[in-house]
Amino acid sequence: MSELLAIVIGVLITIGVGVALFTAIPKLITTNIQSSRVALDLYASMVNNSAAAITVTLKNLGQIDIDGVEVLSIEVNGNRVTSATIICPDGKQTTLNSKIDIKLPPGMQTSFVVYIKSPYIRVGAKITMVVKAGNVVVHGTTTVMP
Repeated sequence: MSELLAIVIGVLITIGVGVALFTAIPKLITTNIQSSRVALDLYASMVNNSAAAITVTLKNLGQIDIDGVEVLSIEVNGNRVTSATIICPDGKQTTLNSKIDIKLPPGMQTSFVVYIKSPYIRVGAKITMVVKAGNVVVHGTTTVMP
């Protein structure tokens, strides 16, 4: 009789632990995924026949601070741009693959300008940019306006 009672208690404890984990783990995974979300908005305007200025706007839609932004790559009509000047919000200038010192709390947004030169720049050219904000990598596409 005591062996049967021990088995029943063991099964009940196992079921209780399983139910607790079943409800806790999905919430934990969902919270971690939603804590890091970034919106990227691009606007490109032509400066001259071979240069464009891209206004990059980042908005932190997540629940944790974004610490540092990095422009990983830029393409004009599928052709990689090898050099670009990034004008940071504080007025400093940097280049591609350099970390920009931007602290972005949840719900806030910031903008910076990227100046690129390429022989492929013309009105209507497609520009694709990949940006790393904190630990999130996002990409966006825009077309060059006059």
